[in-house]
Amino acid sequence: LWRASVGRYVLDEARSQQLFSEFFIWDDFPSQPGEVYTYEGVCEQFTYQKPANPLKVDTSMQARHPRSAPWLKPSPASMAAPQDKFKQQFFLANRTGLLHSRMLLSPPPPFSFLSALSPPVYSRVEIGLTLLPSQADAGADVAITYPADPTLLKQRQAAGVALSKEDLPSSLWPAPMLKPSWSPLSFSGRDYMRAAGPGFYVGCAYRTDEAGNYMDEDH
Repeated sequence: LWRASVGRYVLDEARSQQLFSEFFIWDDFPSQPGEVYTYEGVCEQFTYQKPANPLKVDTSMQARHPRSAPWLKPSPASMAAPQDKFKQQFFLANRTGLLHSRMLLSPPPPFSFLSALSPPVYSRVEIGLTLLPSQADAGADVAITYPADPTLLKQRQAAGVALSKEDLPSSLWPAPMLKPSWSPLSFSGRDYMRAAGPGFYVGCAYRTDEAGNYMDEDH
């Protein structure tokens, strides 16, 4: 579906406007704080592969408490389970009005029990034409960003736009983690979506190898 959806980006402008002239992407997302739009997601392709180095240096702890044997923490995907289905809930933050999402995971058996143990996965949602890491994939309409970069997370907190408990549409939702987190699908800080039609989107989660190169077979 992701490959098929690229057609809209290679159409000439007149043909593209003819097909999508009455479609406004913001109609598919909340317009007021307190509203929640829920999308059911299915992973068309997901290849699970543990990283070569399951642990990496915890630079934050090392800076605060230096020691000869560095502090370690799990690498992205080191404790992940294969994903089959999920829900993506979109909402506007109460304080800022910025669009965010919350992902609810549904790993297949025998990993189903992990859905109750998974921490909340919140992300910032940016709507607008975005170029993708792979030139062959052209562009996307939506970028979903996770606070995977500690520096970015600190900048958002300092600017007062980092998501907090008071921003959530329900008091029953768990509070966002005050530490870096990444996409459970790509194990990176950014995923993408394309509008395939009103209320229907296809997404892509790019993964990288140990050297940081994108792996075409795993997106």
